Amino acid sequence: MSSIRTRLACASALALVMAAPSMAQDAPMLTPGQTVDGTLEQGDASGRVSEWAGEAQLYDDYLLRAEAGRRFEIGVTSDAFDSYVSVYRDGGEADPELLASDDDGGGYPHALLRFAPDADGTYRVRVRGFSAEAEGAYQLSVTERAPAPVEPAPARIDPRGEVEGELTRGGDPEMAYDELYDVYVFRAEAAERVQIRLVAEAFDPMLYVGRGSGAAFEELASNDDGDDGLNSRILFTAPETGDYVIRAAALSSGGEGPYILALSDAPEPVPLTPLAVGDEIEGVLDETATMDDYGSGYVGYAFTAQAGQRVAFAMSADDFDTYVELGRQGASGFEVIASDDDGAGEGLNSRLVHTFEEGGVYEFRARSLGGSGVGPYTLEVSEVAPDPEPAPLAFGQSVEGEISDDSAQGASGGRFDAFRFRGEEGQRIQIVMRSGDFDTYVEIGSAEGDFAPLAYDDDGLGEGLNSRLNFTVPETGDYIVRAQPLGGSARGLYALELTDRGPAPVAGSIMIGATVRGNLTEADSMAAGDTSYYDDYRFQVAEGDRLRLTMVSNEFDAFLALGEGLAEDFVLIASDDDSLSDTNSLIEHEFDEAGWYTLRANSYAPNATGAYVITIERQE
Repeated sequence: MSSIRTRLACASALALVMAAPSMAQDAPMLTPGQTVDGTLEQGDASGRVSEWAGEAQLYDDYLLRAEAGRRFEIGVTSDAFDSYVSVYRDGGEADPELLASDDDGGGYPHALLRFAPDADGTYRVRVRGFSAEAEGAYQLSVTERAPAPVEPAPARIDPRGEVEGELTRGGDPEMAYDELYDVYVFRAEAAERVQIRLVAEAFDPMLYVGRGSGAAFEELASNDDGDDGLNSRILFTAPETGDYVIRAAALSSGGEGPYILALSDAPEPVPLTPLAVGDEIEGVLDETATMDDYGSGYVGYAFTAQAGQRVAFAMSADDFDTYVELGRQGASGFEVIASDDDGAGEGLNSRLVHTFEEGGVYEFRARSLGGSGVGPYTLEVSEVAPDPEPAPLAFGQSVEGEISDDSAQGASGGRFDAFRFRGEEGQRIQIVMRSGDFDTYVEIGSAEGDFAPLAYDDDGLGEGLNSRLNFTVPETGDYIVRAQPLGGSARGLYALELTDRGPAPVAGSIMIGATVRGNLTEADSMAAGDTSYYDDYRFQVAEGDRLRLTMVSNEFDAFLALGEGLAEDFVLIASDDDSLSDTNSLIEHEFDEAGWYTLRANSYAPNATGAYVITIERQE
């Protein structure tokens, strides 16, 4: 029961991205200083906004004419949904260029975006909700901000020099969200290593190194707290001979005061121990370990890879939780390419499998999670064969297979069988895996590049240890299904089935005083986190309405929820399991505000289906 309550009370944290919806044709023009009252409602333009779910999203478009260098603040507030605002370059394309976006910059659930165009032209402002089900009233405002102080010519500083400065409001240039900064320039030879430190007591400092000025500044490296306390430090390696710009900045808009900027020779890098395929190394992580910029110890190795080579790095220890990183040295120091914590699938040991796109020397770091663990460890490096070509899988097809020692081996070392199918954008699919020999586990991912799961399931079928994964195809293309034992060590027979769940159901409606008969079926929406089905119904109330809401079923244990919003936007107000009788639900509620609300007909147990009756009655 607790999983249902938690799921209803929390909005999804999944980040949503705009995925090329069609452009609205008749967008009204905005004027700085203007406030617009709008409503997201059925009949508005719509397009895909969810990278994962592929659902259509309602949105409203507006146009803003602006000249380069002007600064705007665009805010969207709403009491009906979690607002989201984006700005596009308006060139009339079907796939416009996204320039900036914001979700909660105005404080949840309000969006606040600061935007400074880089060229004269017309820009498209898009208002939508964070989730695909957002509807309701909102207010859009556009304010022109005062011009920022012009960035001065940078002061030259010797690469072994030190300077005292002060950030002051009204004189220094400002970054996008009013963070003050001063600019300096130094010259470095190609591959020269320079240590840059920014120390301040009056504010939390932030360092940037790059090239260019103003809006054309190109960041090469940055750091917030890489030095003692809140001070900043960058170990910078110049990619080529030339001048480089330093921005000595405050982390937040309120930061100002004196600071010290110091440049010096960077410490020589610690020699790395050679590492090769086939090595099995017994090492120790202790007080002699190399310290990174954040005070965490590690042991470094140099690994020479061939382009296309697929290699597994396995680290195990009894005394601490292992953590491994693979990367290369860049302008800002060590740049992580891949990392792993518990990928070995057993205990707290790590296993990182990586396919090298480019040949050359890479740095591998063996460390503890959190940086404080010490003790002996074992590091093993092995070459991993490429994944076999996945077998084709058709909708409606049931496949029988066997996990054996000859099956493909995943990043965690476990065995799996892989299948390929083609899905259409927005298609709802279901994958069921059954086995009498082991606890099943199923994953789905894109067929492009190295396999990375987009979704997975362990015991979702509700029948012992069998899996059921419901998934909405984010974009048309080929996808890979991996069928495997949970934990990876088991072997045995299994059956796998792929089905098309059909189009997503649409929320129904119910009037006060009405009775609705419905059915929970396997085609209904499924609750995130507990595999129970539900139907949503929308109804409207007046301020002060006192209602009695019931749900009755003879086929499953009913669970009734009252809230605002739909799908990921659903916010729980009240819920009930058995107040009406042993398996039937009752909610009595007085509404403080007029508006639209959602009644969710759900089941207490996962995977339950069957007929139900819901009623809404007024109470005196």
